[in-house]
Order: sequence, then structure tokens, then C-alpha cells
Amino acid sequence: MSNYTNSPDGRHDYLGVSPVSILGETPSADEGSPPGSALEADEFGGKLPRLKYGSKRMDAPETERFVCLLKEVLVKKGISQRELSRRLGIKIGTLTRYLKGDVNPYDVKLGIQRALTEELGVTMASLYAKLDGTEAPTDITVRDVTSWIKTNATPEDMATLFQSQQEAQLRHLDRLSASSKTDRDDWIPVDEARAEALSTVQNIYFERIADSKKLSKRDAWTELKAHVEVFLSEKETTVLREVVFGMENWPISALEQTILKTWPGRCQVQQAFQNWAGVGEFPNCAALPTDKIIKTMTEHLEQSIAAT
Repeated sequence: MSNYTNSPDGRHDYLGVSPVSILGETPSADEGSPPGSALEADEFGGKLPRLKYGSKRMDAPETERFVCLLKEVLVKKGISQRELSRRLGIKIGTLTRYLKGDVNPYDVKLGIQRALTEELGVTMASLYAKLDGTEAPTDITVRDVTSWIKTNATPEDMATLFQSQQEAQLRHLDRLSASSKTDRDDWIPVDEARAEALSTVQNIYFERIADSKKLSKRDAWTELKAHVEVFLSEKETTVLREVVFGMENWPISALEQTILKTWPGRCQVQQAFQNWAGVGEFPNCAALPTDKIIKTMTEHLEQSIAAT
């Protein structure tokens, strides 16, 4: 099954994650620098036509497709960036520039392009077709990505992947208004007692996770906020800060709106906590009876932290 899609702006998405956001130099003079003349020598001593400097934008579609192709090799072959740079005959710093989208592929020397075709198993004509967007990139499966993450992903890659996952989750959230709550199966209305219970859980989770990470409350909030801002508005984020510091409870209407956006799945606040904690999946507090929320959620958190 294909996990490849075309987004409206022409970018290619794998598994709901933009490849440009999966991984992360201007190139050196011998590996893709802005051309100084209409003709420049390739590494074999020949002369290649070059576009005038400034006519090939770094944010051009072919640059993003070039990044996608490089990452395709990394993922499907399960190799590191250093190994790919060796195979392409370039420095690791140059590959980093390529992966950041700092180099237009048509500024890359012919020898490097040829080496890339060997890694992709395609002809030069096919490579140019892929760069021009007339031929779709090869499909990458979930297994390919999973294998690459387990064996070659760096901490920097994981941080970027994590952010991309959150953006993908946000993109696919079912945004529902409070007026539609009566149409939702098994909807549990939020009253004062329920708002207090859910607020208490968020305060407990914040303090316990911060403690497990050996973070001050200030540093813990900085970390959590980065996850929260993916899902919540600025106003909602401000409310949550008061809640996790134990200063206020969620207003009933605001909490309803937050839960309704993803009902019957876990609310966005809980998803942010789960992503921040990194200790596995939490029970769906939004679907728990009010009198079970605090006990069920705190017991599960303690077990998850202990297991980790």
C-alpha cells in the first residue's frame, strides 16, 4: 500500500509527515556553489550549462524533491547520512546543506547526480523527471521508516520527526464546535465537578512528569508548552499554564470546546501531555466517569513511569 501523497503545495508527504521535515549547508565551491559563469567545469573536466546566479531559487519545487530523493535513499537503504555522503563522494557538511534544502539540484555537479542515480537505481532521465515533478518518487512504506528510525535516526532527526507527528495530528483533527456535542455518541457533559477533576489530573501529571524528568517547574512548562502550542490556541495555552501550576481550574465552556475537538478520542491537552511524557499511551480521561478520573489516571501514570 502506498503511503505517498501529494500535498496542495506540491510537496510530497510520507505517512502524513512532510519529508522536508524528517531530517535536516550553501555548498562548497566544488560541490554545488552558485555558478559564476554560464559554463562551469564538472568533476570530469567537461563543461555544463548553468543558469545565471539567482535564477534557481532554493525554495523551488525541484529543491524540495531533491531533498525527498535523498531521504528516500536514507530510509529505504537504512544508511546513515555519513554513509550516504561517502557514496555520493561529498563531505558530510555538504549533504547537510542538501538535506536542509540549501542547494538547488541543478547546481549539483554531474558526478554527484550520477552517484545519486546509482543509489536510487534509476537513469539520469528518470532522476530529472523526478526533480521536475513529472515522475512521482518511489513509495516508502511504514516498515521502511520504522527500520530507519530504529537504526540510523539521530536525536536531531527524532526531534524533527516528533514535531512533524504533532503537526500531522493537528492537521487531521476533527474540529467540532460545541453546538454539535448532542450529536456525539456517549458524550459526557462537563460540569463543575468534572472540570475540577480534569484540572486536578493535569496539575498532578505536570508535577509528577516534571519530577521524573528532574526538571524545575519553569523548565517543565517550557518543555510542555512546545507540545501544547501545536494543539491549543494562545488563549487556551495561557489557561492551561494556570491549571498545571494549580492556580485555576478549566472554565467549563473552554474545557468542553477542547474535548469536543477530538471526541471520542483523547483531548488535545492529554495528547500534549502524552507526547511530552514519552512513557506510552495514557487512558482516555475524557471518556472516564468523573469519579474515576483522578484515581485511574494517576495510577496509570505511576505505573508507566515506574516501568520506564
